[in-house]
Amino acid sequence: MANAACTEKVCAGGVENINRGKSMKMKLSLLCLLVLTLFMNTNLLADCIEGDCKDGSGKYTWKNVAHYEGDFKAGAMSGKGSYTDENGDQYIGDFKNGKLNGSGKVIYKSGDVAEGNYVNSLLDGEGSIVSKNGDKFKGLFKKGKKTGQGEFLFVKGDLYTGMFKDDFFEGEGVLRYSAGGSFQGTFVKGKPTKGTYTDAEGNQYAGDLKSGKLNGPGKITFVRGAK
Repeated sequence: MANAACTEKVCAGGVENINRGKSMKMKLSLLCLLVLTLFMNTNLLADCIEGDCKDGSGKYTWKNVAHYEGDFKAGAMSGKGSYTDENGDQYIGDFKNGKLNGSGKVIYKSGDVAEGNYVNSLLDGEGSIVSKNGDKFKGLFKKGKKTGQGEFLFVKGDLYTGMFKDDFFEGEGVLRYSAGGSFQGTFVKGKPTKGTYTDAEGNQYAGDLKSGKLNGPGKITFVRGAK
């Protein structure tokens, strides 16, 4: 194992990027996916203002200014439609039994956009999220959380490709840095635990990590051949 000076030389600029795993939960949770209460509730003083809001197409509005326009079945939103809540967040897509079910898109007033397959008002299956700051995710969801294979592109150009679980980088993945270099290995709750870090010059560290830092058995290999 190389001495401390060599360790810092290989990972200068790299450990900082790997440490982004510490804040990954925050980055991946920019969007709290909309769970809409869409059933007809007379206590909300709702009204059908146009069309057939029982079995057909119509417009429905609530006292809190939320409104829906689209298809109805047995008095519930079912089919194609558009729902806008009191905050100005809007869902456009498929409904079933008063909930988001099928293909659709949520456009948040903040500028965030979530799109994909919905099951009981949560993203489930293939989908994507684009945050207002430019970060982008595309991949698989389970009950509203990023779980399975996916790709997360940071607005500054860093790119993670691999496995997710409950909105964290989890399992095998590759994190490539826009400034050059990469980390390939195993992630646990957003943090790298074992793998190979290669800097922009081609120097490598292969081994264990803890809290984003070299920790445990490992080997450093320099481009010039020193170890």
